Amino acid sequence: MILRKDSGKSKWVGQKKRLAVIILAAGIFVELAVVVSGTVLRQLPHLYNVFQIEETVYHNLFVINSVCGFGGSLLLCLGTLYIVKQFQVSKPAVKWAYIASISFMLYRGFDIVQSLHWLYLTDRFGLKFEVDVLISNLLLVQSGLAVVLAMIRALYDLHQVTLTLSVRNADLDREIQEHRKSEMRTQAGEQKLSVIVNAIHSPLFLVNRDGHILAHNQRLPVFLGSREFLLVGKSLCELVSEALFKEGEKHALKAIEENRPAKFIVSHKNHLWETNIYPVMESNGAVDCITVVITDITARIREEEERRLLETAITSAAECIIITDAEGRIEYVNPAFEEQTGYIRYEVMGRTPSILKSGKHGPDHYRELWQTIKRGDIWRGNFINRAKDGSLFREIATISPIRNTEGAISHFVAVKRNITREFTLENQLRQSQKIDALGMLASGISHNLKNTLGVILCQTELVRETLESSCETSMQYSNMFC
Repeated sequence: MILRKDSGKSKWVGQKKRLAVIILAAGIFVELAVVVSGTVLRQLPHLYNVFQIEETVYHNLFVINSVCGFGGSLLLCLGTLYIVKQFQVSKPAVKWAYIASISFMLYRGFDIVQSLHWLYLTDRFGLKFEVDVLISNLLLVQSGLAVVLAMIRALYDLHQVTLTLSVRNADLDREIQEHRKSEMRTQAGEQKLSVIVNAIHSPLFLVNRDGHILAHNQRLPVFLGSREFLLVGKSLCELVSEALFKEGEKHALKAIEENRPAKFIVSHKNHLWETNIYPVMESNGAVDCITVVITDITARIREEEERRLLETAITSAAECIIITDAEGRIEYVNPAFEEQTGYIRYEVMGRTPSILKSGKHGPDHYRELWQTIKRGDIWRGNFINRAKDGSLFREIATISPIRNTEGAISHFVAVKRNITREFTLENQLRQSQKIDALGMLASGISHNLKNTLGVILCQTELVRETLESSCETSMQYSNMFC
């Protein structure tokens, strides 16, 4: 409807322009005809002998010619004024055009008066000079000056418009250059963004409410197993399983309705994928599409499980485990450390293991320890340390350096086992073994003494018996000789 009105208005304006041109052409034609006829009429008196004409008829012809000139001038002024308006010149220029037209029409009206009565004002007022001719010439000069001033004003306005257009063209050129530079920057930014997006190893795509893909990176076709590299315009329900599509649709609708990100995990091709949905808000505040980023978290979950298992093992370990930085400041202790030393974790964080020193080891012991681990070697040895309650305990320790990705030593880990009870049992066993050895030595000595004493007793008995026998024999010999 609006187009029809505009087209009708344009058609009407075109018709008015053609009418103005016709009026202007008619005015020019009448003016030329009046000029020619006036010239002919002025030559008739010189041709009086050839053309016999009455004075009244001649006078009426002059009046008719003046009236025709007035009509032609009127057409000429009307056509000119309309065309001037169509040119949309300034109001001062239009004002001078009106003044010129009025002056010219006054001149034409005064010409009719002169045609009716030549030198009417001169005769009327009895003047000695031809004031009528003066007034006619002044009106003609006034109309000419008004035309000139109107043209000058129009040219001035045209010059101002030209300057304004020049400034606007310069501004427009500058804006065009800035727009081109902005477009180039935008294109360069889009290219960089495209490179960055395609460098992401995770599938990333933009999808509307209907599930049709609007944009995507190069990883999406690989993820979907599609042979086509351009999936723009395709529906996700055609590319994924029905169960996966319904699961994603549920979370996507929730993200759109609540206008906040959503996250869920799906299983696809024996991998676990973390799907992040981000609503994209338009300038009017509506959410018509979403950005979806799919990340393979299979390795991460496996690492988290391994880390959790390692943490559980360290936490549940009976051995005391201490982790320090490269300067020996404690960063982690396990529950076994708290149970063994009596110190709570927050009491030792940031401090050094020297809080456990008992004074039983000399400086050389600790110097040799630090020299070994600073070289990157593993130190093994024993400590006699002091617990928080002041009691002493023995422990066997293994201290190992931990290197970062650059190969520099960043931390140390100490694994220590309390051997106080084993050391006590070992001492008791050693004492028992000493007592047993002494018992066996005493038993052996007693046995040896018994054997020696038996021999001595036997020999003594034998000597005694021998002596007794010798005494009896001597007695017998004595008796015999007495």
